[in-house]
Amino acid sequence: MNIDMESKGFGKKLAEARKQKGYTQEQLAHLLGVHTTYVAMLETGKRKPSFELLQKLAKVLDVSYDYLLGEDNDKIANDMGNLRERLKQLRVEKGLTQYDMAKKLNIARSTYANWEQGTTSPSDEFLAKLAEILETSVDYLVGNTDIKEPAEEILRKMGALELIRRIPVVGKVAAGQPTPAEENIEGYIVLPEGMSGDFGLIITGDSMEPRLSDGDIAIIKKQEILNNGEVGVFLVNGQAEGIVKQFYKYDNYVMLKSLNDNYEPLIISAKKWDRECRIIGKVVGKLERW
Repeated sequence: MNIDMESKGFGKKLAEARKQKGYTQEQLAHLLGVHTTYVAMLETGKRKPSFELLQKLAKVLDVSYDYLLGEDNDKIANDMGNLRERLKQLRVEKGLTQYDMAKKLNIARSTYANWEQGTTSPSDEFLAKLAEILETSVDYLVGNTDIKEPAEEILRKMGALELIRRIPVVGKVAAGQPTPAEENIEGYIVLPEGMSGDFGLIITGDSMEPRLSDGDIAIIKKQEILNNGEVGVFLVNGQAEGIVKQFYKYDNYVMLKSLNDNYEPLIISAKKWDRECRIIGKVVGKLERW
C-alpha cells in the first residue's frame, strides 16, 4: 500500500535522517534491499514508500514514523484505521475466522491479527491477496473508495466485452527479486479475460524469434517448475538479470535453447544448475509491439 503524502516533504526528512546516520544513498539502498536510484527518487519526491518500506526506513534510520511523515501522520493513521475496520467487517460478513484468513494467506494467525489491530500493515502483495479473498478491491480496503465490489465484477455486471486485469511491465528481472521490484516497473498493461499472468517482460534481441521478437512483451506466470519444451525466464550462473529461453532438463545437464538457430544453446551441468540457477516463471503469452 503506497502512502499518500506530500512526497517532497517526506523526501527532505528522509535525506536528513540518512545524513545524520552517515549513510550514502548507496549504503541505505543496500540496507533496504533496493536500488540506489530508488532511494534517490524517494528523496526527490518522485516515488512514495509503501507501509512496509516505511517500517524498514524507520528501523534502519532509528527514527519514528512521526519524524518521517510530519503533518501527514494523521492521513496515514486514517488509512490504517480504514484497513483495520474493513478487514474485520468483510471477514465477519464472510463467516471467516482469523485462523481461516491466516491459513488462506499461509501466514501466522498473529500476523493477520496485527493487521486487524492496526499494529502492523500488510505489504502490497498481501493487500492484493486480501482483496481477492474478501472479494473486494484494494482501494476499498484502504478507504480510497466506498464501493466494495472489485472493478472486475463491476465490468462484468455492465456487460463489458472484455474483463481486464492490470499487471506490471518490466524491462528486466533482477537477481533476488522473484517479483518485479517497484523501481524496475516501466508501466502497466491490461489483459483480457482468458489470459492470465503475473507480469510482463519486454523482450530485447532476436534470440527467441520467430515466437518472441525484439520489443514484444512476454506475459510471465510465476512458477519454479517447467516441463521440457516450455519457454521460461531464468536466472543463470549468478548473472544479475534474467534471460528468456526454451527449457530442457536431462539426467546430467540442463539445456536452455534459443528458438533462433543462429544462437548456440546454453548447456549447464545438473550440479551447477541446482546451485547457481533458478526458474523465475513460464512465458504464457505475449503482446506484440506495434
